Amino acid sequence: MMDAPLYLNVDPGSEGPDVVYIDKPHLDLLRKFYSRSVYTIGTADSVAIYRNVMTVMAAKFSFLLHSVLRFTLMHDRFLYDPIETKASTAESFHAYHAAALFSKALAKPEHSNDEKDALWATCALLGASAFADIEATSAQESWPLKTPELTDLDWLKMSDGKKQVWKLVNPLRENSAFRPAIDFEMKKSDAVYRRALDPTLDQLFPYVTKIYNLDTPKIVGYPTDPYRTAASIIERLLPIEPTYSTVMWFLSFIGHMDPEYRELLEANDPAAMVLLSWWYAKFIPYNAWWITRRALFECQAICLYLDEKLSADHELRRLLEFPKSVCFTERLNGKKQEGGGNVWPWQRNF
Repeated sequence: MMDAPLYLNVDPGSEGPDVVYIDKPHLDLLRKFYSRSVYTIGTADSVAIYRNVMTVMAAKFSFLLHSVLRFTLMHDRFLYDPIETKASTAESFHAYHAAALFSKALAKPEHSNDEKDALWATCALLGASAFADIEATSAQESWPLKTPELTDLDWLKMSDGKKQVWKLVNPLRENSAFRPAIDFEMKKSDAVYRRALDPTLDQLFPYVTKIYNLDTPKIVGYPTDPYRTAASIIERLLPIEPTYSTVMWFLSFIGHMDPEYRELLEANDPAAMVLLSWWYAKFIPYNAWWITRRALFECQAICLYLDEKLSADHELRRLLEFPKSVCFTERLNGKKQEGGGNVWPWQRNF
């Protein structure tokens, strides 16, 4: 188990105490992260590295420790009830200070090797937490069906931030703790994980190729097709099942997202939304707690939204068959228990 610090620094610009002292409930959360929550991120080949780096470096860097505590509180909340619960004061407290201290650390002119590893670990946790940070309890309360807000697709912007952190800390540098895992993922062949396409997908794929021009060679010097990268990743993912070994390939859809494609999503562009619904539909069976709620509800919401917006003979309607076949047959399984008079860990104030 990690050598936990006696206190936890907070953002000095905020109201309240300068430090929060670590107590038994905090330590209980750290043990849960070490023995449970950390296994829900990374891959089968990288989880040992994430477990070691995140737990050891969290004892040295408060921005990572806040991120670990928030992520574990979110996990606790999801296990209690994956739909009805909302962020607690404690969760919001750690989310704010994780982001504030992380930003200040990034702004420093120099970073030690340990701090670079801690920054990259925090980046991974903040990305997963942003994806999990959705309070919708149905498709009707989810983007794009709900009343529009500026923050609707903020989780997608994490990919831009992650690219900048990558440049700053370079997790492939010689002395990076993450280099072996990332290097392994980059060299891993997808051939062993490929399966025969489901007959439904096999019949629909020619429409994907036609609509998104995947059979047209990319010409250097010509304007970039904003759909091409996203559609190409979907094409490669179709014969692959999301598992603990392949999850990073599915997350590459976010990591390699072109800004122009994201802008189309923000504008509710139907063709862009269909691609996102396909990615959700492929990813939903992975059933990771921080993925499922958003993927399920937003996939349903996209299908319902486009059903209303598209004309009866629109060519994109055919492509909605696959996401509909997945997202309207899956459901979130609650694990709610009787709490009595107990205060659950995720309900704490700090």
